[in-house]
Amino acid sequence: MANNTGNPEWIRRLVLVSDPRLDEVSETAWYLAADPNQHDTIVRAYLAGEPRPYLEENSEFERDAIGHKCRLDFGVGVTDYRGLYKNSGK
Repeated sequence: MANNTGNPEWIRRLVLVSDPRLDEVSETAWYLAADPNQHDTIVRAYLAGEPRPYLEENSEFERDAIGHKCRLDFGVGVTDYRGLYKNSGK
């Protein structure tokens, strides 16, 4: 241990990420994920080869209006479970 806080270095390097949607399943569970630079766990794939949002514009000259449609089509999958951990919080 490099300092006298009593916590190992790997614990001091953890980064807190919070998302209130996780509380819908459990308010006590917590999760850990490996650093993506150290271990591949999740892969992201873009559908139709579009890595950026698709933007479509519709002009209506008669009404002085412009409509915009934007979408991003992608899928996510787990490539290796060993970099992910869930604690039930019990």
